[in-house]
Amino acid sequence: MPRPRLALAALVSLVACAPAEEPSTGPTRHPGVTVTGSVADVRGGPAADAQVLVWNSFDTGSATTGADGSFSLVMDGSSEASSWRVTHGAYRPRSGSIAVGAAGADAGSIAVVSKEEIVFSGQGANGYDLFMVRADGAGGVLQLTDTTGVDELTPRRDASGLTLRWADTAADRVMEAA
Repeated sequence: MPRPRLALAALVSLVACAPAEEPSTGPTRHPGVTVTGSVADVRGGPAADAQVLVWNSFDTGSATTGADGSFSLVMDGSSEASSWRVTHGAYRPRSGSIAVGAAGADAGSIAVVSKEEIVFSGQGANGYDLFMVRADGAGGVLQLTDTTGVDELTPRRDASGLTLRWADTAADRVMEAA
């Protein structure tokens, strides 16, 4: 009978010497949370029928915007940032990141630019400004910046088409307008 006690003592000794498990350093999963928001063109009109895709390391969710541009989708959230992308045949694609945590997320209003929009610069009422006009003539000219007193050079649009940047040489800085 002494042998079973010895074996049991040896087993207890091995378990006591086993290294403790290290805490997980990966993202935390938040199952079944809701992501809401809306998609509108830069002139304020709703972007109906736009495809919204949100994804992270755990899940992917998608939705189509309604007539008012709103969307709602359910997916597993993550403690790490999730990515999103909006596509529609009449608009330039737009993407970004969002925190979809335990409470879900409200993406707010995501602005998209029509493929018909043309950005140009010219003399405005207050100086050299940036404007946008639709190639189809809808909506008229939209003034994007008011650059009173700014010496402006080389206005450019970023890759998303939603941000304009130009150099203010008088103040030695880069200006930006969403």
